[in-house]
Amino acid sequence: MAFVAFLLGLLMAGLGGIGLLAPSALAAMALALRGPLGLALASALRLVLGAAMFVAAPTSRAPALFRVLGALTFAVGLLMPLIGVTRFDGLLDWWTGLGPVVTRVWCASAVAIGSAIAYGIIPRDAR
Repeated sequence: MAFVAFLLGLLMAGLGGIGLLAPSALAAMALALRGPLGLALASALRLVLGAAMFVAAPTSRAPALFRVLGALTFAVGLLMPLIGVTRFDGLLDWWTGLGPVVTRVWCASAVAIGSAIAYGIIPRDAR
């Protein structure tokens, strides 16, 4: 499961990198995820990432942190469908309309968080 969390952390950092370099390209990808399929995918990714972080936490570099982050991420994944497709689409529209500067700041945080997940989930004794 640590490998799954590592890959999802890299995915998060990679998408953040795309947003830093080409905010309009990331916005187009986000808008392509409108509708029930996008909501289900967003929820499923959070469920998988949360479960992977929680299960891999004991061997990670920060076990308590990843246990808490995993549980919170999993809970958000469970609750996401409750917001509904209309509100989900509205959030995507709001986010894509923020402008390139705010999008780049948002994406810089995604790079930092994704990189921290990818680095921190690697077992302490890995070489």
